[in-house]
Amino acid sequence: MSVAGQRMRQGTARWWPVIAAGMILAGCGDSGPSVSTGEGEPCGPKGTCNPGLTCLSGYCVNAHPDTGTETTGDVADAADPGEVRDAEEAEAAAGELPGDTTGDETDNTVAEVAEGTDLPGEAVEDAETGTDATVDACVRQCVGRQCGDDGCGGTCGTCPGAGFCIASQCVANPCPEGFVAVHPGTFTMGSPEDEPGRFADETRHEVTLTRGFCLKATEVTEQEWVDAIEGLWPPEWGHESLPRVNRSWWEAVQFCNQLSRNEGLPPCYVLTGCADEEYPWASCTGVRIAATDCEGYRLPTEAEWEYAARAGTTSATYNGTSDEAHAPCVTPNEMLDPIAWYCGDSGNRVQVVGGKAANALGLYDMLGNAMEWVWDAYGEYPAGTATDPTGATEGAERVARGGSYLSGAAGIRAAYRYHTSDLAYGRENIGFRVARTIRQ
Repeated sequence: MSVAGQRMRQGTARWWPVIAAGMILAGCGDSGPSVSTGEGEPCGPKGTCNPGLTCLSGYCVNAHPDTGTETTGDVADAADPGEVRDAEEAEAAAGELPGDTTGDETDNTVAEVAEGTDLPGEAVEDAETGTDATVDACVRQCVGRQCGDDGCGGTCGTCPGAGFCIASQCVANPCPEGFVAVHPGTFTMGSPEDEPGRFADETRHEVTLTRGFCLKATEVTEQEWVDAIEGLWPPEWGHESLPRVNRSWWEAVQFCNQLSRNEGLPPCYVLTGCADEEYPWASCTGVRIAATDCEGYRLPTEAEWEYAARAGTTSATYNGTSDEAHAPCVTPNEMLDPIAWYCGDSGNRVQVVGGKAANALGLYDMLGNAMEWVWDAYGEYPAGTATDPTGATEGAERVARGGSYLSGAAGIRAAYRYHTSDLAYGRENIGFRVARTIRQ
């Protein structure tokens, strides 16, 4: 018997003998005169019930109803008032209610229902299906939270506009000054086969980026290079805002680590076999990412770069597709002139960053001016979909994206890939921009 059932019986044992005794007394006469009474009329010391009736609780009731309605309890089975009283006394002694024929089974059922109600996580029987159903025990954890997981498979809310959910709070821009926040998403990487100027290594495939990231709005400038590295002479006058070109891929990686250390962040890259970690930097024999969501500065991956460069567009550039992409340098070009420095309008020299129109994300010079180193080793794209790709796992070549001030229109496309194994030396038309993962 359940605890609730035991308590019910204990409570019943206290009050039922009193009622039972009153009923027994009500059924007994005294030495005074008595009057015969009919069904439903009072009975007791001054009256007895007519034949066929029984005195129960001070009133005459039919001991043998013939209406066809089923009766329960001991009243329907009693032959006379004496038998009824004997049965009631026995039940009272046992602590049970008159007419209780279900015993412990009934008490347990009542107690279990009472105990099971509103108890999260307890399996209870479904009355309709007869199967066990578990009461939902999850309590949403959203106190003090504006967004993020509620602990029950749902969310505490979503951030309005272009906001990011950082530590369960909505943040409009989690990036440092001079950086653009890029939300995670899915896009088609590569180019269609009929795009003018297309190369064979631009196979179209779907890519999903699961982490947002901060990307510098412009290429790293000569002034920013000097500011990050202690002991360097200032840049030549008038060159402060030019992209820092003539830097090798290894130097770009080590600049990212230096920038992280300057801001007290753990470096993203673990370098091995470097001749000297102090500037001037030399090439190394190996490098790996410290963590997939490293906190410091790094180069964008090739997929991150193209996703940001396209800014939601699917054309060759974020200003459309040029019909003159097959020509080396054609100007004027209504597609390229507003957004890019290329061989048609650059005068064959690098230009001040941010001099052309930005894309929809607010990123400048993603096409033209200086080509940009990215993290990936060069290789063929996957045949199917890809999630957070980081390039080929083997290979001596690294990739640069975006074309430069020396490129023809065919190289000023979001899908264009330049690759080289000459990583120890810089190129006059290759610079870089830095990125940081948005940690949520």
